[in-house]
Amino acid sequence: MKSLLLLIATSVIVLHGAELVSVLSTSPQSTERPYAIQIFTSKSYEGAAAVVKKLPPKYHDGIMIYKVGAYYATRYIDTPNQAELPAILADFKRSGFTSPVVFPYNPNRIPLNQKIAEKAKKIAPTGSLIKTQKLSEHEKTRLILDAQKAFQNGDITQSIIYYEMMISSGMDDRPILLNLAYLYGKEGAFHHLERLIDNKRSIIDYLYAYGVGALESRRSNLYSDLSPYLALDKSGRLAMLCGYHFEYAGDIARAYIFNRMAHDINPSDPHILYAYARSVDMKGDTKQAIFYYTQITQLGSSHETLRQNAQSRLNILRSQP
Repeated sequence: MKSLLLLIATSVIVLHGAELVSVLSTSPQSTERPYAIQIFTSKSYEGAAAVVKKLPPKYHDGIMIYKVGAYYATRYIDTPNQAELPAILADFKRSGFTSPVVFPYNPNRIPLNQKIAEKAKKIAPTGSLIKTQKLSEHEKTRLILDAQKAFQNGDITQSIIYYEMMISSGMDDRPILLNLAYLYGKEGAFHHLERLIDNKRSIIDYLYAYGVGALESRRSNLYSDLSPYLALDKSGRLAMLCGYHFEYAGDIARAYIFNRMAHDINPSDPHILYAYARSVDMKGDTKQAIFYYTQITQLGSSHETLRQNAQSRLNILRSQP
């Protein structure tokens, strides 16, 4: 895909337990430090503290360590404005921390490392709480365009960062979430997708968007990621993606099984019908392949690419003795 548009018409650090809800929904905000970035989690304080040694010196003073459930979380808090987030996140990723997570900074949480805790107390707001400022329409448009540009330049990680910034700023409408799910698929970051779709309705659409991205990038974990949800999918689209996954892997027999499964669930879907026709064709059943390809050539003009592909294959099959 050259353009990242709405995919459906119709990160890997986990925040534990109730903390995720409190951080994203009810945490008071500081105008000096609107965001925190979680870099790493460890089962030991020492492991969380060791992170600072791997970061550039300019970030050392902004590192805080928190106890989160059974884990110790390493977080960076010196993010004075949104414009600096992409550069900071890029630095963390270059330092080997591939999945930093951005969320609103909560000055009321006290870090374990006392030196930084004292510093945090000095800058914590003492007056009435100030609500997070909403982005202007210009700022929203700028973020979307920046994400689009990064995607078109092949910088998936940068594009993801912009989309995560959108969501952190309240831009969590369905097209934004679907595009981010697709980008997570491109990176094979299923754990991020799980966090994204937690408590969402119609999760199949997000799983499908993720699967399209994973398929395009030939991610080997596509089947293991989607398989727990196959029984829940009434559209057949996840099974179809698994079919293509195994076809690309050279496992034609398994590809046929999943494409047949998709066709049994939703035989009227044009894309599923085409995928099944291909599987039947590769299986060597020419008569059945001709039957299904013929159905595809009779689709409406909105499926012109499928019609042309099916007609091209029909011409070859019918010319064979």
